Amino acid sequence: DFSLIPAFFVDDIHINYGSSSLQETSGGLGGSINLINKPNWKNRLEIQAVQSIGSFKSQNSLFKINYGNLKVQSSTKLFYSASENNFEFYNYLKDTISTRKFAGFNSKGFLHETYLRINQKNTISGRFWVQMNYRNLPANITVEEDSLIATQVDNTHKAIIEWNNYMKSE
Repeated sequence: DFSLIPAFFVDDIHINYGSSSLQETSGGLGGSINLINKPNWKNRLEIQAVQSIGSFKSQNSLFKINYGNLKVQSSTKLFYSASENNFEFYNYLKDTISTRKFAGFNSKGFLHETYLRINQKNTISGRFWVQMNYRNLPANITVEEDSLIATQVDNTHKAIIEWNNYMKSE
């Protein structure tokens, strides 16, 4: 579910259509979407904090700290996002103004990445991503909302170790 991926966690996105995805992975005949983060080897220290508040009692809190040197880079990103998501809408089935209730959500997550440059041709990286999502699933507008309340909980833990070897093509 792409709605669960915080854009704040990703530096770049590559979309490969059809069999072109096979150049980067195996078995992706239908295509692939690659979420990419790259270290900035010139970075010494970067800190970013963002807070936003919006309609429907929505809020987003984002924090990032990158630090390192020419040999080692580290990045830590945190986020929290929540919304009551109660709003009025025209219900054409009942020809009235209704209020959408039980559509709120909250998500929080943590991503840590460490990059080690062994030499000019080899790097090793490790990533650890934890995310917890809680969503109310509102009823269809044809159903009395208070009679059907459903929720969805998605908790993910991802750990990746990667080795990159850069060679000249001949």
